[in-house]
Amino acid sequence: MIVLVGIVVSILLISWLIGRLNGLYVRITGNNRVSGIRPVWLRSMRDEVRHEGPTVVEAVIVGSVVLAIFAMLLWFFLLAGSPLPDQ
Repeated sequence: MIVLVGIVVSILLISWLIGRLNGLYVRITGNNRVSGIRPVWLRSMRDEVRHEGPTVVEAVIVGSVVLAIFAMLLWFFLLAGSPLPDQ
């Protein structure tokens, strides 16, 4: 039960922090989107519609997931050791 409560509390705390980060970004920039940079050679001649980038919350979550996957792979391949017993 302690672990379950800890997981719920940590999710609520992180959600609150991400919400505060998004509010701060909106107050500073006046926009909820992270500006996307599209190279000129990828633009169509008919491309007049401005594609919006991801929101700050999306960028933070995707960055966190990529960092967690990288850390797991680093641990798995470099630090975990062999699961096979020594013979």
